[in-house]
Amino acid sequence: MAAPSPVPALPDTERRTQYSITASIGPLDVAFAVYGDGTDVGNWIEVYVNDVFTQNYTITSPSGAISTIARPITDAQITFLTAQTGTVEIVGARRPRRLVQFTENQGVAARDLNQAFTDVIAVQREDWDLRSRLIRGVPGDSFPVLSPVTRQSTALGFDANGALTLLPLGSSVAATAGAIFNTRGLAQLATIAAGTQFVQTIGYTVAGDFGGATYIKTGGTTPGGFQSADGQWWQLVGGVVTPQMFGAVANSPASDGANLTAFNTAISYLSTIPTGGVIEITPNDFYVNNEIVVPQNISIVGQGSRSSIRTTSATAHVLRITGQSVIIDGLIIATNGVAKSAGAAVRLDATAGIVWLNRLLITGTGVGVGGLFNGIDVDSATRWHMTDCHIINTTNVGILIGGGADIYFIRGCSVEWQGVHGAGGAAGIEITGTAGDCLISDCQFVSTVYGIFLTETTTSQSEGRFTNCLCDHNTIGLNIFANGAGTAIGRVSFNGCDFSAAILAGVQSSTTGGGLVRGLSFNQCKFIFTSAGDGLQIADSGVRDITCMNCLFAGNTGAGARIFAGVTDFTFIGNRMGAYDFLAGNADAGLRIDVGAGDHYIVVHNQMVGNGSAFIDGGAGVNKIVTPNLTV
Repeated sequence: MAAPSPVPALPDTERRTQYSITASIGPLDVAFAVYGDGTDVGNWIEVYVNDVFTQNYTITSPSGAISTIARPITDAQITFLTAQTGTVEIVGARRPRRLVQFTENQGVAARDLNQAFTDVIAVQREDWDLRSRLIRGVPGDSFPVLSPVTRQSTALGFDANGALTLLPLGSSVAATAGAIFNTRGLAQLATIAAGTQFVQTIGYTVAGDFGGATYIKTGGTTPGGFQSADGQWWQLVGGVVTPQMFGAVANSPASDGANLTAFNTAISYLSTIPTGGVIEITPNDFYVNNEIVVPQNISIVGQGSRSSIRTTSATAHVLRITGQSVIIDGLIIATNGVAKSAGAAVRLDATAGIVWLNRLLITGTGVGVGGLFNGIDVDSATRWHMTDCHIINTTNVGILIGGGADIYFIRGCSVEWQGVHGAGGAAGIEITGTAGDCLISDCQFVSTVYGIFLTETTTSQSEGRFTNCLCDHNTIGLNIFANGAGTAIGRVSFNGCDFSAAILAGVQSSTTGGGLVRGLSFNQCKFIFTSAGDGLQIADSGVRDITCMNCLFAGNTGAGARIFAGVTDFTFIGNRMGAYDFLAGNADAGLRIDVGAGDHYIVVHNQMVGNGSAFIDGGAGVNKIVTPNLTV
């Protein structure tokens, strides 16, 4: 066997190697000499990934089996058992031991001496480096021996002289910078020394119940604060709180009144902070028996499907937003199985604005349970956003927007009724009043009576844009209705929207009593599979200036589109109004213009193939262009 290489000199550097890796198992060079004996590699080195100790690796050497090759091993490598990402630290951590003695009364080879002494110095270097990672006292300090019995129900700290001591978590506390208690109740019962500057609790009712908080001295009562047995008042600090810090009890319907009080106290406390703050909803259900009023600069943030606020009231809103700069995010907002006769999951008052509603799951009372319950109810609020919200089984309207609501944006939301198609809530989204200047995109409204309902009874609304929305299995997918003299709906566009599988009409626009609908445009929309009516209905003379371009009308039991008597000023250009791909044509005409329909319309460059009738033009006017169209 060849003689082993000379023992290398021991560098005067830390025995530590660092790497940054991404989705890798290695191998990684240890990059310092390893003197370990046997194969118990866990006693040779320590490995940390992102500051977490791990033994999820093996050690190998290109020179041969680590149990037999000569020491020190200068080319050792580690290989992780699973791919790792982050910072890897390899640190020398040799366990001191001596398994082989030099033979007495004979010489010792220089290499054997070098290996033995370098091994010893390497271990000492590792111990010396370890000292810099430990908490140490100065010369003359003496730390007590702390037995398990002594340590029970205590916290490690330092007394007024800087000596290490154990602090009790209840009763009287010696003068220290801070005092720690298991619960707020124990802090209230304690006589806390005058020199104590802050109190830390681990829980409110029991340790670890998410009610732990930090308190500082104050001169009197404050929202969320308390008074200890010595008479000192303590004030809560911090801009992020939980309901439990104020006495809320999670997962307890019987605590609905106490929980409402806790939420209101939390809001009162955060309102004392000029910049407001956040109520963090932990992964629990919180029941309340009345509305939670959310003022300016207050946000309520949960952890998605694990955090909920549930109402036990038959009439109250769950959340009512009255202020500016409010965020509601990552929550389930639900009824507790009660039949709601009024109220909404989230109500935005007229004073609300700059509000973000994100990642909400709103659930109503359920299929078969009566009553009225809106998902989102907006009264004249301006500049608000709603994204990635899902509303299920609300028994009235999923999203109700009224009054002067203005400049708002809804994206990626859905409203769904999980019962009989078309028999659910009154509408997926209803916009009424002077509401306008809205952008609604990438939303779906499924199985409600109206998917989208634009209606006006007193004044006018305008400037709405709907993009990539789906209305599916509704009684009417989109209903636009101006009701009464002086009412008007105008300049609303629909781009890339689908109105499919409706019962009576994919889209219907109508007026009564002198109401007006003006300036509707449909571009690249689909009107398909209406089971008992037309894909599009323009129903009376109060509706005009309608444009359809590049749309698909197919599979409807009535006409693809129908223009009723008296309607004028409409345009159909470049539409597919009949059989397409695997879709059948319309049972009636691709486009039917009823006898008595008015004047000023253009119908050109449309494909009307595969229908019961290709194109029926009963319009009486002469100011029209109706060719060319492809009808065979």
